[in-house]
Amino acid sequence: MSTVPDFTAAIWFKARASESAQGCFEVAFADGHVALRDSKDRTLPAQVYPADVWNGWLDNLRQGILGGHRIVLTFSSDGVQVRDGANPSAQVHTYTRHEYECFMSGVRSREFDLAA
Repeated sequence: MSTVPDFTAAIWFKARASESAQGCFEVAFADGHVALRDSKDRTLPAQVYPADVWNGWLDNLRQGILGGHRIVLTFSSDGVQVRDGANPSAQVHTYTRHEYECFMSGVRSREFDLAA
């Protein structure tokens, strides 16, 4: 089992399409892992995934495949929830539809492929 790196000093970034004053998906990379957090509340724990899980999810999203992956998206009228399907006790992050679309813009333009 791999050790999860410490993201305390990590450099976090978001999609270029995200506006500076809004909440958004924030991502950081460290030692073969990717952390995902919600910029609206940085005190909440980040979700951390091995790079291969993250890269597989991004590939699925670019192909329009939204289900059947460890990183689970749930869509509702209130927005989009992201959770770790392999860790039910992990923090769930909730984003607006606009925040999700900004993230997807970054996914399509491969802004989050640095973990490869």
